[in-house]
Amino acid sequence: MKFLKVVAAGYLVCAMAMASFAIERSDVSFYLSFEKGIEPDISTGDTEIKLSSGANEEDVPFDEAGLKGRAVKLDDTLSISYKSSDLFSQKEGTISFWMKPIGWKAGDGFNHNFFFAYPDNCGFQIYRFYPGNNWVYFAPSADAKTWRFIGGATSWDGWADGKWEHLAFTFKPGEQAFYINGKLMERKTTDLVEPEFIEQNSIRLAAANKDTAQAFDEVIIFKRALTQPEVQSLVREPLNEPARLV
Repeated sequence: MKFLKVVAAGYLVCAMAMASFAIERSDVSFYLSFEKGIEPDISTGDTEIKLSSGANEEDVPFDEAGLKGRAVKLDDTLSISYKSSDLFSQKEGTISFWMKPIGWKAGDGFNHNFFFAYPDNCGFQIYRFYPGNNWVYFAPSADAKTWRFIGGATSWDGWADGKWEHLAFTFKPGEQAFYINGKLMERKTTDLVEPEFIEQNSIRLAAANKDTAQAFDEVIIFKRALTQPEVQSLVREPLNEPARLV
């Protein structure tokens, strides 16, 4: 009888664990694998793609050492923007992506921009701040008093040349959270700038700093705020999870 109880408890724990990160294809509004170029694998609406510096799509370089094949490689002259009316849900979502430094690492004394998003009521970016913190930075206006940040409550500066790292930002009314490699950097429920994607829906994968590059892979936008176990499942299964979404 004791053995049966242990087995039953084990099944219950497994079931709860599976339910805690049951990510579905219907949760995804946008997905970039870069296996066939810079066109999205999943998009819920027509997507406009714009390259900086007048570059052509066929000239975009790729890193063949991606998570499961190719990744896009951006140098200091190239960024890629995506615009679609249904890129995000209006007030809730998750941004998830893998990023690899090329030619730079922690301790170089520079900020590094990774990802920009442009809702109606503000702009925000995900970036590394050179003293050793990583932030999601909101700027509703040019007035610094309106700026808000999330992520720096926990210091992390494990950036290494050629090493992939996973970043995720989740948001919904009254709560925002930022993760690196599944670890919670900070969760905030007060003093927030809450993005509203009503008419404006666009993102930009940022160009690298001068004389460096950075690679992006498995860029996913979810329609809802993922839980921490769901974010961690993306880190544990970077090769399989996106494949099940297509």
